[in-house]
This record gives sequence, C-alpha cells and structure tokens, in this order.
Amino acid sequence: MAHAGGARRQARCAGLTENGILGKIGVNSAGLALHFNILGHALDGTGGVPVHVLAAIVPAEAGSVAEAVEIVRGAPLASSGSFALLDGTDTVLLDLSPVGVFPVRSGGGTFVRTNHFLTPTPAADEKTWLYQPDSGERRDFVRARLAAAPPPVTPDDLVGFLVTGKGEPPVTCLPDPDEPLGRRWASLATVVLEPATRAARILDGTPADIGTRDWRVLTAGRSGPAAARAPGRAPAGRPPVRSRSAGVRARRRSRPPGITGRP
Repeated sequence: MAHAGGARRQARCAGLTENGILGKIGVNSAGLALHFNILGHALDGTGGVPVHVLAAIVPAEAGSVAEAVEIVRGAPLASSGSFALLDGTDTVLLDLSPVGVFPVRSGGGTFVRTNHFLTPTPAADEKTWLYQPDSGERRDFVRARLAAAPPPVTPDDLVGFLVTGKGEPPVTCLPDPDEPLGRRWASLATVVLEPATRAARILDGTPADIGTRDWRVLTAGRSGPAAARAPGRAPAGRPPVRSRSAGVRARRRSRPPGITGRP
C-alpha cells in the first residue's frame, strides 16, 4: 500500500491492506503508525465514515498520535474497530464504535489487542458471537506470557510472544478444514511497524515462519515508499526500538476454500 492524500498534509504511507480496502495497517512519513483490528457492535450499520476508510485517512493526514485522535473523534462512525496509534513519544489504543470512541488503558506499558471491545460502554452491546470466546482466550494467553517473561526490548522480542501451537489459543492461527466457510481462520501475515525508522516489516506468513521466510521492508520516506527483501530478522545495523514505540501484529483472516485445500 502506498498513497498520499488529505488536505491537512501529504504524508507518504507504507503498510498492508487487502484488495478493495483503502487502509488497514501502516506507518507514514511523519512517524505515525496505525494497527487496525475489526470489532463488532450491535449498532453497526451503514452510513458515516467506514472504519477502513478512516484507517486510510488518519495516516494520510495526521502527523502525530494527538492529531490522529482528533481526526478519529471528529468522524461520524456507524461501524466498529480498534486503532492502535503510536509515534516516537506516545501510544494510544482506541475502541471505535457507533456509540463513541474510547481509550484503552495499557497493561504494564504494553497494549494487547485481539477482536473484542476492551472498554465497558461499547462492550455492553458487543456482537460476542462473532469472535468470542476465541478473542478473549488469545488476549489472555499473550498477556500471561508477557507477565511471566522479561520485558521485551526489541520488536523481534515481541513477535516471539505470538507463536502458539496445538492445545493453545490460536494466536498463530492455521486454517481448520473441518470448519464451515467463513470460519477457517488463518494468520496470513506478520507485521512490525517502527515509527522511528518510518518502516513497516511484513512477513508473508505466521510468527512461527520467522527465520524461514524473508521480511519485506517498506519505508515511508520523503522520496516515497521503497520495498526491499530482508532476512528473517531486522536488517543489520538497525538500532533497537523499544516496545513502547513499536507495534507487532499477526494478521488473521478466513481463507477461501481453495487455499485451505477443501473443495
């Protein structure tokens, strides 16, 4: 993904989205990063600014977390999602819904986000049948791992907390061919956003694939996004970026039947 837009500024953006979706996950040339998660509320409907459109507007027009929050709060919303916003000095996690925008408190300086509301007002009318109990189990599992381990220092340290196996909540998710269409969830990409370097590192695979596949490194510099292949860990010579100023995401999606191997 690479686009420029907005009357406020012409920020360059680099990141990951899907066919037909304007924005989802990325970092801009001002050093603002955005992670997106889908949520479900009983009042979700048509009208307003779709959350995926807002995910494109924010990095195109905002130069800081404060500016991004201002844009989000000023948008009429008729659908739900979550934005994790981070720049070089600040990090904010927001629940977005038709009933308002609500900040989420961090746990021990780290935000862990899956696919359910983390604030009480929108959670009261959540579509729990969409992603629960799976979403809560995944979040609790990662939080327990973080609590039992030394604090992560680099983005690569964070990625390791997302690797799961048989008998564990599917943070690293593989498609189950026995599930009906629309429920064969899979982790399709792993994304690391680093505001300090205006870089998005994207792995075509799950966190468990790190070391066996190459990262694609996208940068949102003044000269426009550039893409390059990098080995399984961060490129040599990159200074460590502490976890409060980096975001890590394993992107989950239901695979179509042809990819899962079931007709």
